[in-house]
Amino acid sequence: MPRTIPGIDSTQRFKRFFDSSSRAMLQDCLFRIVNYEDGTGTLEILCPNEVVRQRLSKKKRKITNNINTCWSHIRWFSLCVQQDSELDCQKFTRNGDLVTS
Repeated sequence: MPRTIPGIDSTQRFKRFFDSSSRAMLQDCLFRIVNYEDGTGTLEILCPNEVVRQRLSKKKRKITNNINTCWSHIRWFSLCVQQDSELDCQKFTRNGDLVTS
């Protein structure tokens, strides 16, 4: 079974599954995949501001469905925003549940 290799093609494919207003928001975001030693990973979406992060958080189900379509090894996703030179991230499971630590 071929494994999807994370990269620009997968990110572009991920964005295509959204409606035009969501794609417009995602165009202003940066994407990064953090891979772990156990073979799993987290898709981090760096939002340009808190407003975009809040709007995208309302689309958690759509985000998780699209992650499942594009990457088999991604187990979590984070919506992040830069605040005072620190990265503030909200991490979610593939079910869209907020991960608390």
